[in-house]
Amino acid sequence: MIAISDWILGEVCRQLHIWQLSSPTLSQLQVTVNSSPRQLAHSDFIPHLRSAIQDAASAPASLQIEIPESAAIANLAAASETFAHIKRLGEFGSGFCSLT
Repeated sequence: MIAISDWILGEVCRQLHIWQLSSPTLSQLQVTVNSSPRQLAHSDFIPHLRSAIQDAASAPASLQIEIPESAAIANLAAASETFAHIKRLGEFGSGFCSLT
């Protein structure tokens, strides 16, 4: 499952960059990628995210990472650490958060 998720993340970054270069109207395009609790908890998630962005020459601001509430609630300390690592990679696109 992790290998497929990693491949999808890389392909999304690559395709996003292609679309942004193809037309000035798409230069600000943002794409949202769903992540799974298992993917977020995996030790290679942050290095792979960094690599996918760098390899595709994508801007982090163009990528929104959908983080399931269950992943954050299950282990708040680990989720907080993961969020901090993601933030250090760059300014990512922002969405919203609702914990109800």
